[in-house]
Amino acid sequence: MKEQNTDVTYTRSELDALPDETDWERVDVLTDEDIEKAALSDPDDPPTDADFWKDATVVMPENMEEYTQREIMGIINELVEKSSDGSYIYRGEPKCYTEVSSGLWRSLQREKGVTITIPDVKDVRQLFLVEARRHARDTAGDFELEAQLQHYGAKTSLIDFTTDYLVALFFACYGKPKKDGRVILLKQDETTRDWIKRPKTPENRVIAQNSIFVQPPDGFIEKCKYDEPIKIRKDLKVPMLAHLREYYGISLQSIYNDIHGYIKHQDRHYETFINLRKGMYRQFEGHLTDSKDKYDASIRYYNEAIELDPTNAMLYYERGVSYRITEDYQRAVEDLTQAIALDPAFILFYTERGFSRIRTGDYDGAISDYNWAIKHDVPNKARVYCNLGDAHRRKRDFDRALKKCNKAIDLMADVESSPNAAFYYPYKMRGCIYYDRKEYEKAIEDFTKAVDGPNGGIEDEIAAIYDLRGKCYRAIGEEDRANSDFTKAEELRNARAERQQLYQRLL
Repeated sequence: MKEQNTDVTYTRSELDALPDETDWERVDVLTDEDIEKAALSDPDDPPTDADFWKDATVVMPENMEEYTQREIMGIINELVEKSSDGSYIYRGEPKCYTEVSSGLWRSLQREKGVTITIPDVKDVRQLFLVEARRHARDTAGDFELEAQLQHYGAKTSLIDFTTDYLVALFFACYGKPKKDGRVILLKQDETTRDWIKRPKTPENRVIAQNSIFVQPPDGFIEKCKYDEPIKIRKDLKVPMLAHLREYYGISLQSIYNDIHGYIKHQDRHYETFINLRKGMYRQFEGHLTDSKDKYDASIRYYNEAIELDPTNAMLYYERGVSYRITEDYQRAVEDLTQAIALDPAFILFYTERGFSRIRTGDYDGAISDYNWAIKHDVPNKARVYCNLGDAHRRKRDFDRALKKCNKAIDLMADVESSPNAAFYYPYKMRGCIYYDRKEYEKAIEDFTKAVDGPNGGIEDEIAAIYDLRGKCYRAIGEEDRANSDFTKAEELRNARAERQQLYQRLL
């Protein structure tokens, strides 16, 4: 009887925990020739050529959002299971640091040209406390004074922990978007219990964060003292933050819920705003000059802004737009998916993602995005119907594509007289459908309507339509008309290039 295979589904964390059965000693001595020979002789994966791939289409994974949600719940459930006996406290860190340490310890270790020992750290701590006590208004003990200093962002020997693993998850995900985060689980036992301290009169923020302080005698916690950290992959950070906000009400505003929390993050908010505006300005310059360098500069500003505020959906949207314009469509889709995770009700995110999904070959995903946008009364519905028709056209579903473009043309009927209306767009898209079906006369009719109607002076778009009409004329043997259209397309592109050069000189 033939043995049956059984499919088993693992989360990413479960996969990471599986034993590694690779014979690394053998792998290390393999030469490039050995690897190539083994690959070519694999009976399950024979070599392929260009003919094999010529009709291939890109198929994107289905229900990626559901899969991500399962991973998020897997992490939360793992924390719940480990916390069942109530003996743990938690710390979230946005990157996997080499050690769990206090701010004072980390600052001293960063000093170059001097060796810092544990006694040195204790001496500096005592010096800080003596100086701080001169400014304190009460006679609180050393710990209470350090707790106040920690609250206002000073360097102390205390390490922030929390009794709430969800709060720790927030801190593991907030910041360092290009790095994996982690949640530290510290068991309260005979060794660590004396390190754990609670302020007698906690501030509002301490209460909101369920804060607790750990004061290890050496300024850091040895790895043997805490459990294996739970890693939070960088691509799960934004979905996790969205999940915490939606289902538990945990956000930057709830975590830092007092005036001192606002002051602490005021510079962060300001720098985020400035980087967003700089990115949008560079994006606008890129539109005027068609300069990839300008769009790349905008992406760098958005990167800096996201580093400061990874929960701002608009930052991912704007960066996604720049990626789309520079034809990095997969990154555009990833950014727009992040934006949707943070603000799932913002319709524009779906239409923008739909456009990039078409370019990655994910036509079904694009159709889903456009249908969602139409259902929720998206502005400029005619253009969305056009793009929906384009997705169906690329799937070779020409009948549905025509229905969507016809709907767009009906919607555009009331705005034909507007000089700024994208009147050309639905006719261009329907013309493309006829062109693909080799109905060249109908395609020519639509392309003619597109170039003759109001178009807002967008030369590159109209030039593309002249090229398409020229191909239609050539297909039916009208070479003179074809060449005339190709010439007109070139003239329009030259005019656009001249204007962009002028903008570059002005900027």
